[in-house]
Amino acid sequence: LSGEDPYLGARLAPVYVQSVQNEGVMAVIKHFAFNEQETERNSEDSVVSERVAWELYYPPFEAAIKAGAGAVMCSYNKVDSGYACGNPTLLRDDLKGRMGFSGFVMSDWGAVHGTNAIEGGMDMEQPSANFFQPGKLNDVDSDAVRDAARRVLASIYHLRIDENPGCELPCAKERSTNQRTATHLQLAEDAAAAGVVLLQNKGVLPLDPNRVKTLAVLGAAATAQDTQNTWGPGSPYSGGGSGHVPAPHVVTPLQGIRERAKQAGISVVTEHTHMEHLSRKPTATEAASRRLRGAAKAVEDADVVVVVGATTATESADRFNLALDDGADALIAQVSKTKTTVVLLEVPGAVLTPWRDQTAAIACLFIGGERTGSAWASVLFGDVVPAGKLPITFPASLVGTLRPEHNTVAYEEGLLTSYRSPSLRAAFPFGHGLSYTTFVYSEPRFVDSNCGARICVSVLISNSGHARGAEVVQAYLSFSSVPGTPELVLRGFKKTSWMNPGDMEEVTFGFTDRDLSTYDDQKHGWKQQPNCRIAVHIGASSADVRHVLPFSKTECSTDPEDVEVVPAPKEAKEKEDGFFSGWFVR
Repeated sequence: LSGEDPYLGARLAPVYVQSVQNEGVMAVIKHFAFNEQETERNSEDSVVSERVAWELYYPPFEAAIKAGAGAVMCSYNKVDSGYACGNPTLLRDDLKGRMGFSGFVMSDWGAVHGTNAIEGGMDMEQPSANFFQPGKLNDVDSDAVRDAARRVLASIYHLRIDENPGCELPCAKERSTNQRTATHLQLAEDAAAAGVVLLQNKGVLPLDPNRVKTLAVLGAAATAQDTQNTWGPGSPYSGGGSGHVPAPHVVTPLQGIRERAKQAGISVVTEHTHMEHLSRKPTATEAASRRLRGAAKAVEDADVVVVVGATTATESADRFNLALDDGADALIAQVSKTKTTVVLLEVPGAVLTPWRDQTAAIACLFIGGERTGSAWASVLFGDVVPAGKLPITFPASLVGTLRPEHNTVAYEEGLLTSYRSPSLRAAFPFGHGLSYTTFVYSEPRFVDSNCGARICVSVLISNSGHARGAEVVQAYLSFSSVPGTPELVLRGFKKTSWMNPGDMEEVTFGFTDRDLSTYDDQKHGWKQQPNCRIAVHIGASSADVRHVLPFSKTECSTDPEDVEVVPAPKEAKEKEDGFFSGWFVR
């Protein structure tokens, strides 16, 4: 849920946790911690500084814990030479101590390496008791065993699962029921359409039936079906590995677009490719050449060409590259030389887009589910106006990207990842996403201190275009003269209501003490930075800043007083609704 930003994760994780647990299902946060690559995940040793841990990687976990998550799953990897599942610094000190987690820690499958893991903060071994069984726990600290049992029971009682278990484990009958009601299918379609991010549009979208009479839909992903396995490479519709949920009844992009185009009186043509037998998988160039030969007539007849490109990801392995599968990059590059081309990306993360300058439009959907085709159609034809924003950066090249490492993985980049990195040039930056209309941002201003936060800033957003739309307004803070701090860090985002042309809406951001702080790993705590060091950058993305408002017109003294921010006592009342409430100034 975090994308590439801790604040984003800290805002989204609590909503998910509460929604899941309101249904009587325990939410499990995973994987804790620093499991940022799948390469050698069972053995690699992540080395992360204290400041980077607390500023960049811990905040989503903290927020989920505050939301009442019942369990945390520890990861396979090592952290500072000790396996995460049994690492006392990670589990006892940071998670249960400083974060105040009162639920239980379960292992990832087979991630326990000995009975002493329970003394290191592990509470439940999964999927079976290889080490956590009576005979083997006799020599383990009995207080640690009792604490583990108490924590498991506490989470069960907290969610009243003992009173309302829902079904008898393993709940096979319930899990095999068909939940594909008309309401659920429409919800799946609406969610997928809302998740579409319009990356580029040179005026071709939404498609105009008065100008487009024939539409070509190309690419292997245009007709792809879901993989019907519960472990494997995944598909354009559902991620791979243990999280894969097979969908036997997907609406493919070709099906969805063809159905909607028929209503608009637009003819849809596609490729007719004979894939001769090969003893090996064709190269990207060979795959693209075959598709071009089979699609030549369709491309020739079309007014606009839609190319659907996809790549997939799975568990226990990282992607080999940032290219699209099945020769889609070569297909896009060739077709867009002669035809107005719209590219639809179905991806699990960032990809390279070397053909972007010669294409008319690009849209992205991250693992859209079984109604993907219908969602694409609704956006292409303007039934749904895109309002999504990128939770990651799409790099312009491989320069500045981070690659999986072997053995010891030192997080030497520190806080400088994604949009925070000065060496990463973006093709499409973090927070980017276009609409079918445009928005004007007024000059931001400070608002009354009774706003519920330490500092509040308001900005007026106007729909200056010709279509209905909604904007996700973003607030980034800059901390001058704080060593190792990125130029910008996200500290607020709000989506406006759906506005008609000419409508205006005021958006207010409240910044808490924690929002205005950076972590000091020498003092092992947060320091609230003085206002003279802080400015807020309001804009439509991390690279599209419309206005900058300094928090103070007075320059800092040479040695400004540092104010340490520490975790509030558990009985303290939470009054702030910012990046993270429950913190106070000492």
